[in-house]
Amino acid sequence: LKRHSGLLSTHEESAKLSKIQAFVTQTNFIGKWLNVENILLKQASGQSNQNNARAGLFVIPTREPTESKTLLKKCLSCHEAFDDLKKINKRYIFKTTMIASLVPVLATTIIFILLDTKLAGLILTLIPVIWLIARQKWKNYGYQLGTEFAAFRRGFWGYKKVTFPLFKVQRVTIQQSFLQKRRNLTNLEITLASDRIVIPYMPMEDAIEWLDKISYKVETTDRAWF
Repeated sequence: LKRHSGLLSTHEESAKLSKIQAFVTQTNFIGKWLNVENILLKQASGQSNQNNARAGLFVIPTREPTESKTLLKKCLSCHEAFDDLKKINKRYIFKTTMIASLVPVLATTIIFILLDTKLAGLILTLIPVIWLIARQKWKNYGYQLGTEFAAFRRGFWGYKKVTFPLFKVQRVTIQQSFLQKRRNLTNLEITLASDRIVIPYMPMEDAIEWLDKISYKVETTDRAWF
């Protein structure tokens, strides 16, 4: 795959399709309004520093979603549609709000003790704002497991969606806190040669399904991942 760019001078970049580890589409709120997104092809590269990580990126700017799907088929031979992503558990909103609210609550308590003023209570108005931010982030989280590929999305006003072949996964880790264990939830961490994906507050049965499916594909696929 080749890309030409430049203004006063011309730059040419190339990417070997077999080295592509993940297909990323991302946009911000302006891109959503214009219905366009940028494509990042993440290639296998040593991630010893930030420059190496950037060297593993092949960027294709300003594509329409239909064009992105066409490129996904050409680059990774992925013919699966990931349009019905499953949301993570709503407990994520509660956890994020509680952690982010610690500072406003502590600040309010200290001001009350030192200055004895009711104006300190205005700081607590930040908590509903934090809850709205956490809820917006929760709405953009999504994941879907296919036959040969999987997809994960996150974001705030925009989004970042990663599609990757299952057989190229290098490691899968299930992490569960004490509170998550009570609700049968977990964080699923997926490591690729080019990236690390963390799906928070996923139901345990979904995480086990992902682990089993990825392990099976890694063990039974003879194709080279690099």
